[in-house]
Amino acid sequence: MSFSFDPSLHAPRDHARLALGDTDAASPLLDDETLDAKLSSSGYLEAVAQLAEALATRFAQEPDRYSEGQAGLSAQWTQRIAAWRKLAEDCRSGRIAPPGGAASRPPARVGSLDAPDMGGMRTD
Repeated sequence: MSFSFDPSLHAPRDHARLALGDTDAASPLLDDETLDAKLSSSGYLEAVAQLAEALATRFAQEPDRYSEGQAGLSAQWTQRIAAWRKLAEDCRSGRIAPPGGAASRPPARVGSLDAPDMGGMRTD
């Protein structure tokens, strides 16, 4: 499984990993090939939505809670599943923008000011 994540977020894959919470090289959730395939076929927002749904489905099939008593190790997946489902919903509803989306849009022109007619003003 290949894994890469650049915290400077130069590539869409890095943005997707950050959004999905998949930034730990020691325990990656998705490999680069899967991310790249989805990003190239679906567009950023739909790809992230589908990947979030896939992760939610995958972890919903696992035990909800895992712990090792002596080691003090424990994990609970319920909150992650809800977060991935919300992320998918937000991607599709427009509540989040793709990387560079807001910054790359030109400013909207709401109105314009016309210069006042200064013809009747005195000049002395």
